[in-house]
Amino acid sequence: MPPDVEPDTMRALAAKLGRDCPLRIDPISHIPGALRLKPIDVLLVDHHYFGSFAGRQSLGPISESARWRLSPHSNSHAGITMAAMIYLAARLPQLTLASDTHYPWLVDGAEVLEGPRLAIREGKMAIPLGVGLGVKLDRDKLARSHETYKKSGMRGRDDAALMRRIEPHRDGRPF
Repeated sequence: MPPDVEPDTMRALAAKLGRDCPLRIDPISHIPGALRLKPIDVLLVDHHYFGSFAGRQSLGPISESARWRLSPHSNSHAGITMAAMIYLAARLPQLTLASDTHYPWLVDGAEVLEGPRLAIREGKMAIPLGVGLGVKLDRDKLARSHETYKKSGMRGRDDAALMRRIEPHRDGRPF
């Protein structure tokens, strides 16, 4: 994804390239420019941005007015974030597209919830039942995950390296 830029800058770049390109609208301050210039059709709604759940819920009426389609989005996360995405999708009727999530590629041993991973069945996930997000943190799994993180030396995000681990025999196309 390109760095944070004003929507009009991205629209100019897209016009120059003659094709669509990813547009990141994170800060709420980008919304007026996006409404004015209409550079997007689908807004990926990442609940880590836009001021938590209340901020995301405010995107519903905005998206209807702008005729944007919404898709839940999050990257490189474990079950707590996935549970939050499920709840957001259940609470925001304008989220009509499938989630753009990396949860299916969560490497073995990386889940930090009690019990098994949240199940995806026929492209759907059930709303977890229980208090809060309906999931419980497994403190032992979290401690192991933290130790793995400290030993890894990884401090920056590298999605391509992770995907090469998951698909080591890919046909050479870049990630």
